[in-house]
Amino acid sequence: MKKLIPMILFPVLAFAQNDFYSFDDDVYELSAFEVSAVSSGRYDPRYRGGVQSNCPIRIKKRADIVTLKLTVSSIAKKPEDRIRLLKDTFQLLSTKAKAEKQILFKSGFVALPLVTGNFFSSGKSEDQVSSFDFTLIAKLGPEDSIFERMDVLNEFVEEIDFNKEVNVYFKSSGVALMKPDQYRKELLQMIGEELELLKSTFGETTMVSINGLDQRVRVQQLDDVNLEIFIPYNMVVRTGEFD
Repeated sequence: MKKLIPMILFPVLAFAQNDFYSFDDDVYELSAFEVSAVSSGRYDPRYRGGVQSNCPIRIKKRADIVTLKLTVSSIAKKPEDRIRLLKDTFQLLSTKAKAEKQILFKSGFVALPLVTGNFFSSGKSEDQVSSFDFTLIAKLGPEDSIFERMDVLNEFVEEIDFNKEVNVYFKSSGVALMKPDQYRKELLQMIGEELELLKSTFGETTMVSINGLDQRVRVQQLDDVNLEIFIPYNMVVRTGEFD
């Protein structure tokens, strides 16, 4: 009979996050902040001379939010102390953000200690680092300076009196869009117009294959304040007579 390993199970709901947050009376869904780079196009000879292009249709927009991503960690000796410290810090950040009219708080990945005792293949329980990621968001108006808005987020963190057994680490900062999915309809219409243009230019024998239009709208940073918005689709165009 195998030896049972004692487990300490902590309620996941302690760190549950809502899908919607609000600036004043405006409610937003904060679910797509990652700025990802996607190749603009490539030639693929497998399509018998067809050119396969990735996301040729894009919209350029100015960012409307700035983001600051951080990690909170604890190396308290006992796992139960680490989970308590992280939970208290999470609630502290969430409560303070709700009191602010200019800042939103969005939680991210959580790594919690679930095992106690001498059952690790290497290291001890007190060597485990427990942490959670979070993102602070502030609006970026048409005339706002990125530096000034980022200072607002920095001051928010600096004003918090964190427990001495809790560390806060900077991960990244950047710009993004609050509602990227609002451009889906416009992007689809532009893709449809591109399709009609291809057919009218190369003739009715033109065959166009499009994949990926069911994916979420993505954003890619162009410079300090401007972003490209696109749907990560692939389009293959073939002309001439085919069997």
